[in-house]
Amino acid sequence: MVRRSLIAALVLSAAPVATADANPKWILMPVYAPTPPPGDPTLLRMSKRIGEALAEHNAADVRLVSRELREERCQDHGHECPDAIARMLEVDRVIAVELAEDYGELLATVFDPPNRARSVRVPCKWVAGGPSCDVDGLAKEIAEATKPTWDPAAADAAFDALRTRIDACLAQEKGGADPESRVTFRIREDGRPIEVRIQPKALQRKKAYRCVARVVESLRVPPFVADRMPFLNKPLVTP
Repeated sequence: MVRRSLIAALVLSAAPVATADANPKWILMPVYAPTPPPGDPTLLRMSKRIGEALAEHNAADVRLVSRELREERCQDHGHECPDAIARMLEVDRVIAVELAEDYGELLATVFDPPNRARSVRVPCKWVAGGPSCDVDGLAKEIAEATKPTWDPAAADAAFDALRTRIDACLAQEKGGADPESRVTFRIREDGRPIEVRIQPKALQRKKAYRCVARVVESLRVPPFVADRMPFLNKPLVTP
């Protein structure tokens, strides 16, 4: 039943973002409401809007699954999911959403083991015969609430993945690459490098090292939260 439901899932494509690994896989459970609004009794339209907003504001592949899957895998009237729901469905994250009985609030619960479940709330108001909720705000709040902290190992792995391309650039240098050459850069919270500099400075005008700088500018790591932008200083010539 789960496999059939997943195959039949509606796929909402995330904006393409190149990372060291494939985009994480998320599942969005259809919105639950104790009393669904007459204008959207299945809440499918609201669920689709939430899925599209999640895909837009998070570097993830988001799938909206069927109500049957929600009812099969979640407990207590089909909307309160167990903490292990993401592991059960073999995905990175599950988002369960509930519309308040008075239609005044939307509550999203994020399940992403081994982290504890986290909740995000946004207001709703009654507009043109139905609830209108800040789904973009919800997606942004989820993005902020679930950002991982800075992971130096992920950055090292992303840089190492560029090594073949870096070596190809350095092969253009007549007489071989300078054994003291390095590249320094900072990484923004969105996972992109800035201030890419080749050291020593005298090498920066050379074609091979300009090539290296362009390669390093393509580096991507997953978004993260940090007090300041991490600074990296990497040797270009390995022993």
